[in-house]
Amino acid sequence: GMKGYAPAALVAILDHGGDFKAGNKALYDRDFGTRVKKKPPAPKAGQEGYAPDAGADEGESELVFGSVAGIIPEAVHYLVPGYVPRGMVGMLAGDGGHGKSMITLELAAALSAGRCAFGMTYPDPPKGKTLLISCEDDWQRTILPRLAALGADLNNILRVEGVRMRKEGKAKVLDFHMGHYAQLERALTANPDILLVVIDPAGAYIGRAGVNENQDAELRGVLGPLSEASNRTGACVLLVKHLNKSAGVSAVQRVGGGGAYVNAVRFSYMVAPDPDDGDKKLMLPLKTNVLKAGLTGLAYRMEDVPHADGRAILTRQWPTMKPADADALAKQ
Repeated sequence: GMKGYAPAALVAILDHGGDFKAGNKALYDRDFGTRVKKKPPAPKAGQEGYAPDAGADEGESELVFGSVAGIIPEAVHYLVPGYVPRGMVGMLAGDGGHGKSMITLELAAALSAGRCAFGMTYPDPPKGKTLLISCEDDWQRTILPRLAALGADLNNILRVEGVRMRKEGKAKVLDFHMGHYAQLERALTANPDILLVVIDPAGAYIGRAGVNENQDAELRGVLGPLSEASNRTGACVLLVKHLNKSAGVSAVQRVGGGGAYVNAVRFSYMVAPDPDDGDKKLMLPLKTNVLKAGLTGLAYRMEDVPHADGRAILTRQWPTMKPADADALAKQ
């Protein structure tokens, strides 16, 4: 019997030496058939045109909604009454050298010991753990000595060392970034005594996630899930941000990443020197959606610990520390 050939096969064999791709193109160029175009990949979160489940068949998805009548309102609870709410993402922004990191360490130290923070007095100060995520200050030379000087219970201070990923029976520890909000939420859920998470500086961990902090949609794609994790676990997540060098613009526009950070967080403070007294620093409310009405902020000074006191603190906290090291650290 005779073997039948499709038109494309005949053209490929007779005219193009068996090159079927060239044969198909030749038929298309002669208006024979329709060229099949590849469907472009769906935009990812943060990219223009992104929509969750955008590729789903309309017959397979539907809007889910319900009455709010069964939802019970909840009061705002605070780590520091009126200033630092629980279960929300907040921000400290300011130029370097004015104590942003010191503020977070003072708050962590207060929580670790169950004392009032910032020199304030209020009833029933909470006691719990703080998870520090920091890549700017040195732990051994800066962070730990400062925590000790602030009277922290170091058993209640935790630091993130990375994210362990397991695949095919093998484990690998990766650097933490802000895209690891799901892993952070699991850790907070498993450890409800963690009351505070500090990410310092936030911009570094945003960049590690491959997110452009100057693009509002990309930034919200990370901070949105982070805010939800904070709300579900009750832990406060405090971001530390540097200011950009722009002059003649509003305080909001000077926050690195523009207004996207301020828009995405629930509360924020600007840290700056007092214009009338350079040694006095101010922590001024920048966004007060959930803070008490009429909040005016706090004023503080950063003072060195006397050498003898510093040495005593260090040797009491770390009895095996070499005397020469304790002496050198106490002078810093």
